[in-house]
Amino acid sequence: MNEKLIEDFYAGNRSEKIPFVLNDKAKVLRGVYASRFGAVVSINISEVMPKFLIEFGDGTDELVPLDNLERVEEAV
Repeated sequence: MNEKLIEDFYAGNRSEKIPFVLNDKAKVLRGVYASRFGAVVSINISEVMPKFLIEFGDGTDELVPLDNLERVEEAV
Protein backbone atom coordinates (compact mmCIF):
# COMPACT_ATOMS: atom_id res chain seq x y z
CA MET A 1 0.00 0.00 0.00
CA ASN A 2 2.80 2.45 0.88
CA GLU A 3 4.49 1.86 -2.46
CA LYS A 4 1.24 2.75 -4.26
CA LEU A 5 0.95 6.02 -2.29
CA ILE A 6 4.53 6.94 -3.17
CA GLU A 7 3.94 6.10 -6.85
CA ASP A 8 0.77 8.24 -6.83
CA PHE A 9 2.64 11.16 -5.25
CA TYR A 10 5.29 11.20 -7.98
CA ALA A 11 2.73 10.49 -10.75
CA GLY A 12 0.60 13.48 -9.73
CA ASN A 13 -2.38 11.48 -8.45
CA ARG A 14 -3.89 13.15 -5.37
CA SER A 15 -6.09 11.17 -3.00
CA GLU A 16 -7.77 11.57 0.35
CA LYS A 17 -4.71 10.06 2.05
CA ILE A 18 -2.17 11.98 -0.05
CA PRO A 19 -3.57 15.42 -0.97
CA PHE A 20 -0.19 16.72 -2.18
CA VAL A 21 1.81 15.71 -5.23
CA LEU A 22 5.30 16.57 -6.41
CA ASN A 23 5.85 20.32 -6.95
CA ASP A 24 2.59 21.43 -5.32
CA LYS A 25 2.80 24.79 -3.60
CA ALA A 26 2.12 24.52 0.14
CA LYS A 27 1.79 26.83 3.12
CA VAL A 28 3.09 25.73 6.52
CA LEU A 29 0.36 26.32 9.12
CA ARG A 30 2.17 25.68 12.42
CA GLY A 31 5.64 25.32 13.84
CA VAL A 32 8.94 27.07 13.26
CA TYR A 33 8.17 27.65 9.57
CA ALA A 34 4.54 28.80 10.06
CA SER A 35 3.23 31.11 7.33
CA ARG A 36 6.04 30.24 4.91
CA PHE A 37 5.35 28.93 1.42
CA GLY A 38 7.32 26.32 -0.44
CA ALA A 39 7.28 23.50 -2.96
CA VAL A 40 6.54 19.90 -2.02
CA VAL A 41 9.56 17.90 -3.18
CA SER A 42 9.19 14.46 -1.53
CA ILE A 43 7.07 12.33 0.76
CA ASN A 44 7.86 10.26 3.86
CA ILE A 45 5.19 7.74 4.86
CA SER A 46 7.20 5.73 7.38
CA GLU A 47 5.09 7.09 10.26
CA VAL A 48 1.36 7.15 11.00
CA MET A 49 0.93 10.59 9.41
CA PRO A 50 2.67 11.32 6.11
CA LYS A 51 5.30 14.05 6.11
CA PHE A 52 6.32 16.11 3.12
CA LEU A 53 9.67 17.70 2.43
CA ILE A 54 8.98 21.37 1.71
CA GLU A 55 11.64 23.40 -0.08
CA PHE A 56 11.50 27.13 0.54
CA GLY A 57 12.56 29.87 -1.88
CA ASP A 58 15.78 30.53 0.03
CA GLY A 59 16.94 26.94 -0.54
CA THR A 60 16.19 25.65 2.95
CA ASP A 61 13.85 22.72 3.46
CA GLU A 62 11.87 21.09 6.24
CA LEU A 63 9.99 17.81 6.73
CA VAL A 64 6.45 18.88 7.68
CA PRO A 65 3.55 16.64 8.83
CA LEU A 66 0.45 16.59 6.64
CA ASP A 67 -1.73 18.26 9.28
CA ASN A 68 0.63 21.28 9.35
CA LEU A 69 0.25 21.96 5.62
CA GLU A 70 -2.27 23.61 3.35
CA ARG A 71 -2.19 23.24 -0.42
CA VAL A 72 -2.10 26.55 -2.30
CA GLU A 73 -3.88 26.70 -5.62
CA GLU A 74 -1.82 28.29 -8.36
CA ALA A 75 -3.52 31.14 -10.23
CA VAL A 76 -3.69 30.48 -13.96
